[in-house]
Amino acid sequence: MLAGGDVLIVGINVNQAGAGASMTERYSPATGQWTVRTSSALKRMQTELIALPDGQVLVAGGETQTLPAPLPDRLGIVKWCDLYDPALDRWRRVADMLELSTAVENRGIPAVWFSGLGLVLRN
Repeated sequence: MLAGGDVLIVGINVNQAGAGASMTERYSPATGQWTVRTSSALKRMQTELIALPDGQVLVAGGETQTLPAPLPDRLGIVKWCDLYDPALDRWRRVADMLELSTAVENRGIPAVWFSGLGLVLRN
């Protein structure tokens, strides 16, 4: 959950949604509305989301459907990581994870509700 109670969803199946579809949407319970946000440089699904104390969100790993993948992958699974700043709607690439990963487990992080294409941040 983001500051103010908004919810962030990150992840896109570009084969179903189309290459131009955004990877990120934000839901406001106050208004009951969804808004499309910008996407990471690498669109992917089944990412892991971690809400950080400073309000940014670490978006780690996932599966890309970009073929050929623009970086090392195994069956589309990547180590790619970004920091997303919801206040500025900006993405910044950070160091890759050491291992390939998709959002298939809860590592004790209060951020995991699997939606099938990504994760919803919740506390």
